Amino acid sequence: MEVIEIFAPLFLQTLHHQGPLVAGYLSALMAAGWSTGSFAGSGASGRKARRLLAAAPVLGLGAILFLAWWMPHDVHGGVTDILPIAMAFILVGAGVGMAWPHLLSGIVRATPQPEQGVASASLTTVQLYTTAIAAAVAGTIANAAGLASPDGTAGIQDAAFWVFAVFSIVPFGSVFLSRKVLSVQQKHK
Repeated sequence: MEVIEIFAPLFLQTLHHQGPLVAGYLSALMAAGWSTGSFAGSGASGRKARRLLAAAPVLGLGAILFLAWWMPHDVHGGVTDILPIAMAFILVGAGVGMAWPHLLSGIVRATPQPEQGVASASLTTVQLYTTAIAAAVAGTIANAAGLASPDGTAGIQDAAFWVFAVFSIVPFGSVFLSRKVLSVQQKHK
């Protein structure tokens, strides 16, 4: 989900009237949220880990849907306009961070013992590959929605809506997938 921050500085500068430095720092809040979520939830096990895996996509979905609604607004960019965006960025990152360590360890545990080293080594490669694909998809969505059109602000507003709206599909699907996986795990215990 971190790929949605690719266009965030542009949206923050053009629609929320932030300078490049502030826009960059605001966008970096997703990474801070990811780190915070990872640190806070990495020691969880058993029922608590399952709760984190169930809550994480709900948290991310809510934050991304808020961004799809709020980011396209052309506002003055005061503190009251920016604080909700900052909080949403933190929550998107926290949602990913809460689930990430448990997803990775679950993948390694589900892999047959002789292949666990290969599976573990491939996790970063798969993450980088999916990030690159998602960045290309985000660029395609933004351009198709009007980012490159001569409409100016209207095109950027459309791009801001559609980038966040389309990428909300990922946590939306993850809500149902995590519930299914967790119910299967419960049956096998």
